Amino acid sequence: STHYGTCVGLVSRVAGDDPDEDDEDWEDDDEAPVPDDHAEVCWLHADGTRVETTPNAKLRVLDRAFIHGDVVARAANALGIQGVVVGVNVDADLQFADGSRHLGVSTRRLTQVRHFRPGHYVVHPGLGGWVGRIDDVADDVVVRFDDGSECIFHDPDVERLIPAEDSSLFPDEEQCAYFPGLVVHASTSALRSATWTRGRNNRLANWSRGSNRTHVGVVAEVRPGTLLVDWIAQRDVYDAGTGERVGEQPPAERVGVDGLWALTYFAHTCWQLGDRCAVDSLEARRNDDPYVDDLENSYLPTGDGVVYECGESPEEVAARHARLDETVYDAALASENHGPAASVNRGTAAAFAAGKFDDAGSEGQ
Repeated sequence: STHYGTCVGLVSRVAGDDPDEDDEDWEDDDEAPVPDDHAEVCWLHADGTRVETTPNAKLRVLDRAFIHGDVVARAANALGIQGVVVGVNVDADLQFADGSRHLGVSTRRLTQVRHFRPGHYVVHPGLGGWVGRIDDVADDVVVRFDDGSECIFHDPDVERLIPAEDSSLFPDEEQCAYFPGLVVHASTSALRSATWTRGRNNRLANWSRGSNRTHVGVVAEVRPGTLLVDWIAQRDVYDAGTGERVGEQPPAERVGVDGLWALTYFAHTCWQLGDRCAVDSLEARRNDDPYVDDLENSYLPTGDGVVYECGESPEEVAARHARLDETVYDAALASENHGPAASVNRGTAAAFAAGKFDDAGSEGQ
């Protein structure tokens, strides 16, 4: 960027990419076309965003999404032989709270903050196998304080439970505004409306009725609460006696997540630069996602002497991922001793050690 120097941006238009006449979101009909060998970029910076037209030669691609079915050609010969994307594997460079970095981690090893996200599909196997598309998610956000107190905000508003930072470089409706380790601010009135799992009486003792001061906590967990689902189709169900097809009414639009199946086969491709993630043990990931171990079989082509354009062979890619499987979870555990979450964890441990709460989390006498 000529204004910010080196920073991260999002390409919004390229040469030859004229606005659609039917695009209602296009507000400036007098916008000049993008010159050849240039791109219009929305640069992200601490003091806001700035849109600039930048020469392609000054840009370096950090993240480019491919999805199944995309028509592609080699960058060196864009008008040459074309192909169709039939498989996608994504490797990510991770930075933990302690500043350590691990490069080339398969996203199949990562867990999204939101397991159920708007735009994704779910199956309700208990009611005729209905398939639906998620329109909205109401999350339960668990917030913990440095005295060991803990409460749950149900579908919180960012104006009442205020996050200290964005959850992604490019927030969108799929992203949850909260993630574990995030510092949040809440007023006394907001805390009174929360559901307390422990420490409410202890904190109430410090609240004066006329006070509405700001309290600082850390997000400990984000759980799916309820989903708003557009039910699309039902699998074929037949009466055992007559053999006739039996139709059932779709489930309610607003449902809980118990019993729902999330269709996660392509979930490992739904990552972008700046996203937050959780790193679980390999055993836990295998329990949550049956496709984690499909990685080696999904690289094409394979065979003796095959080398990908990145310079690695299939065997080298598999070995790198296996090596990272053994180290990235340990790095995630080590990073828990740094940052705001570490202070809250120490305070919680001290509160239990001092007998403020029993093993079930209830307040001691």
